[in-house]
Amino acid sequence: MLKLRRLFRSQNGFTLIELVFVVIILSILAGIALMNMGTTETRDKNAKVQVDFLSIATAIKVYKVETSNFPSNLAQLITTSGTYEPMLDEVPTDPWGTDYVYLTYTDYVIISSANGENRTVR
Repeated sequence: MLKLRRLFRSQNGFTLIELVFVVIILSILAGIALMNMGTTETRDKNAKVQVDFLSIATAIKVYKVETSNFPSNLAQLITTSGTYEPMLDEVPTDPWGTDYVYLTYTDYVIISSANGENRTVR
């Protein structure tokens, strides 16, 4: 029995305060990681919008060269008509799951996304 008491007394362990500090530090690190994941997701979505704008704008410009007019809607970019092939395989949707807004004017068009970004194509 005496040996057992000596064994327990000689054991070094963590105090409650040390464990609390470790839990607090891990919580802070987890919070920072979650905040960074949110900003990364937003940055990725905005990058996808820019890539979609580029491909749609290129398709619109090719359509205008082929037909001398802007398409009346984005669906015209995926259909075959006359002598030209479709400009896009499909009309992309923005990362938030909504369709891009397409506004046509006499000498330019505007493409808008759900995050408020716009692209003007002349």
